[in-house]
Amino acid sequence: MNPNPNAVFIGFQKAGSTLLRGYFSLHPQIQWTKKAIFFSLEDFEKQKQDYFTLLESRRADCYIDMHEALAVGYLRKHIKDWGEKDVDLGYAATHPFSQTPVTLIPSRIHQLLPQTKIIITLRNQIDWLRSNYIHVQVRMPANKRRFHFFLQTIEGERLLAAGYYNHILEAYFDIFGREKVFVLPMEELASDLEKALQKLCTFLDIDYHPYPKSKQTVNTGHSLLRARLVEVASRFGLDARRLRRLSPLISVVDKRASSFGRPIISQRELEWLNSKYAASNKITGEMLGVDLSQYGYTR
Repeated sequence: MNPNPNAVFIGFQKAGSTLLRGYFSLHPQIQWTKKAIFFSLEDFEKQKQDYFTLLESRRADCYIDMHEALAVGYLRKHIKDWGEKDVDLGYAATHPFSQTPVTLIPSRIHQLLPQTKIIITLRNQIDWLRSNYIHVQVRMPANKRRFHFFLQTIEGERLLAAGYYNHILEAYFDIFGREKVFVLPMEELASDLEKALQKLCTFLDIDYHPYPKSKQTVNTGHSLLRARLVEVASRFGLDARRLRRLSPLISVVDKRASSFGRPIISQRELEWLNSKYAASNKITGEMLGVDLSQYGYTR
């Protein structure tokens, strides 16, 4: 049995990765690891053979290595789990950065695992950007915690660029071949989980096993109301440390209220994002043979 992974799951983060990890953990024919972060090392070329020493001994029919932030193209100096502290909230205008070439990560994976399959999850860009923003909002400067400020950060610009999904899919299709790349919109998981997982298992050449609702793990993230409460508190100059002290109170209000003022993304910002991604989503939908507009993707 080939000891190397059958598949690499590259993300996107906040697009169903927690739900899929839970399924991988329950499926009797799957083992998974989270060592694929290795492909994002800055000095990958010097250390590339070390990747195989990180892998576990093969004990299942299907071995999936994963890291949900690979799709965005982060580069890092050390092998450690990606987390909130890796998000660069410096402002792009004063701290210029270079977007990772879209072919870099897939080329690295193919270099070490030429026969592997690739799993990619997508999420409509509006919801995806909103979720990423809310996740780091409390770490932003007290007077710059609005969504449009987030888009001006290095992290914001990096995510805006990654939202052109057709570019990423084209890179993986070209390097691995279309038949070796499985693309799963998060919205398909939400609308018909069983059907989506059946398709995934077929792609991986394993039997489908049910995913009981009682066992499903979902990262719901912070709510829109919570984000608005943080915005309001920020008007009083509360820094991240003080906001964390207020976290229990914010959580109580969050659970009891249903709405709070204006939306997180303004109508003007929404129209700009829709215009920005319309052409990309049209191409992505054609590549996948799916009408993405049914899931809220702008066209």
